[in-house]
Amino acid sequence: MLLRQIDARTGLSRMAAKALTERRTPGRIHHRLRDLLAQRLYGLCCGYEDLNDHDTLRADLLMQTAVGRDRPLASSPTLSRLGTAWGAG
Repeated sequence: MLLRQIDARTGLSRMAAKALTERRTPGRIHHRLRDLLAQRLYGLCCGYEDLNDHDTLRADLLMQTAVGRDRPLASSPTLSRLGTAWGAG
């Protein structure tokens, strides 16, 4: 929850989402870009460097609360596609 408060104060995930051009098909979007970025950032800050960790983290209630969702977060393939779309994969 500390990460969520820091992110809210700094606006990091929000600013990053605004800086990126949305390349996904609107009708197929299940996770907001800001939520995907926050999930990945929070995971990294907690020591989860491997995208495969997000297959477990996506159902973690604390991670869901931190990101601001009340349902499962993105899967590792979704996060991988996000990184690949911007040349990070």
